Amino acid sequence: MVIWLYVALRGVLILVNFLYMSRLTKYISDTKAELKHVSWPTGKQAVTATALVVLISILVALFTGALDFIFTEALTLFIR
Repeated sequence: MVIWLYVALRGVLILVNFLYMSRLTKYISDTKAELKHVSWPTGKQAVTATALVVLISILVALFTGALDFIFTEALTLFIR
């Protein structure tokens, strides 16, 4: 009885693994096919976009820091 249960359980696990792996391999092959259709940026475009993101991030950080300083000073004057 124990051997029969083991064989049945093993068969179910093999079937589940097969079904899962077939879905996984289909997903991977579909992903590879889609990546061939992607219009990748040139090196110059990638550098330009990266520089733009860094510049905007610095400007936003400076703006946020300035607002924080102004509001902190205003609250300090208001509290005293």
